[in-house]
Amino acid sequence: MKKIISILTAGILFSAGVCGTFPVNSLQAYAVDFAELADQAVARVNVEREQQGIAPLKCSRALNDAAMIRCHELEIRNEHERPNGTMYTTAIDEALNGAFYGAYAENIATGMTTAQQAVDTWMSSEIHSENILNPNLEYIGIAVYEGEAGYYWVQLFVGGCDPLSDVYLPEFKEEPANILGDLDGDTIVNSGDAAAILSAAALIGSGAESELTTEQASAADVNADGNINAQDASLVLSYAAESGTGFTGTLEEYLAENPEFLNF
Repeated sequence: MKKIISILTAGILFSAGVCGTFPVNSLQAYAVDFAELADQAVARVNVEREQQGIAPLKCSRALNDAAMIRCHELEIRNEHERPNGTMYTTAIDEALNGAFYGAYAENIATGMTTAQQAVDTWMSSEIHSENILNPNLEYIGIAVYEGEAGYYWVQLFVGGCDPLSDVYLPEFKEEPANILGDLDGDTIVNSGDAAAILSAAALIGSGAESELTTEQASAADVNADGNINAQDASLVLSYAAESGTGFTGTLEEYLAENPEFLNF
């Protein structure tokens, strides 16, 4: 049996593996589809394999479930060894009901908030990229979980086994651009985004974390003053009102045409 193990923390974004704060907003103004986020990471992994002439990994729902279990376990013990002292392979064994597999691997990571970030970070690491590009690995299970320390990612790979059932190939989708003022990711800047900004501002004002992702925080700081507050929400509402009367430009274009709004 070939044993392949690797672990990664997004040190580019968070020093010493300490992650920032990620969205668990009490108003649920913006929700993250973690299953879709995981699928898009698989789609990007398969792009990397295709570029090397390697067959795509098939996504196994059973392994996805095992990866989610491992994500929760990482919050307790951020290692390849599980909290009960066994190796991560026991989670694969449980998912596959003890079926034989000849090759296996696990990639784990903490901190990345988009599928492209996750895959880019794994691919920048020799041992992680070797797992992703290993032609002996045929199936993947992947999950993303948001815990107190941020996003936990787990990839479980197996190969050299009988064909697995209940598999699928995720379709690649472009990630939406980071649009100024758009916190919920629907590409429309409106009153819902203003409400999310106010919610984050209230948390910040109370001394709590904003509960925004890095991308959301960037989108929320409309006037680029380094703060998220009611002024940012007011600018979004003003823009939304103007859009309702027929203005078709972006929020940046609106502010460029009305610079006085940045000075109140």
